[in-house]
Parts: sequence; structure tokens; C-alpha cells
Amino acid sequence: MTSTNPLVQVAGSNLTLVYVILGISLLALGVAYGLRTRVLAAGEGTEKMKEIAGAVQEGAAAYLARQFRTLAVFVAIVFFLLFALPGDADVRIGRSLFFLVGAGFSAFVGYQGMWLAVRANVRVAESARQGSAERAV
Repeated sequence: MTSTNPLVQVAGSNLTLVYVILGISLLALGVAYGLRTRVLAAGEGTEKMKEIAGAVQEGAAAYLARQFRTLAVFVAIVFFLLFALPGDADVRIGRSLFFLVGAGFSAFVGYQGMWLAVRANVRVAESARQGSAERAV
């Protein structure tokens, strides 16, 4: 593309919205980090509970690895389909690359969610075992 006009312009009230969304996103990440820290600070229970939790974590990791291998094929196909759609070269490259960025972030968030969930399970079980219903929930 040889034009001097940018494809996307963000100015005025739209720029304000971008900054508001950025601020809310950073605040949400901070809250998520705080909650994650609280969850991981809880006790993991007995050795047997830790052993079972380790097996669950191993199974979850194998499941995600298999899912990601399967999805990688579809991501590659969609990447090339998006690239093949009509448009200027810049547009075709941009939409294909940003699809990959979105897929990458989605995979990252899915992995982080599973990682935390399997570690939280044993902590909830330990809280319930100790009779602490408030902490278990």
C-alpha cells in the first residue's frame, strides 16, 4: 500500500475510550493476580492429596497439549484462508497476523486457566477437609 493515509485512525473521544479500556484491563489483571495469589497461598493438604493433585495436573497438561496440537491445524488453515481473501496486501497480512495473535492469547489464557484450576482443586479439597466451608467456597 503506497497511500499515506493510515488504515486506522484513533483520535479524540475514540482515543479516550482506548485509554479507559486499557486502564480497566490493567485493573482487571491486577485483581486477577491478587486472586491467584490468594488461591495459591492456601494449603495443599496431605501427601496423598498432593500425589493425586499431581496426577490430575499431569493429565490436564497432556489434555491441553493434545488440544493445542489439534487446534494448530485449524489455526493454520484459517490463517491461510484469511490471507487468501480479497484485499490489499497490508490488509491480508494484518488480518492473518492478528488472527494468530488472538489465537495465541486465547491459548495462553486457556492454559493459565487450566493451570490454576487444577492447583485450586486440591486447595478447595483441603479447606473442605478441615471443615472451613467459607474457604472451600
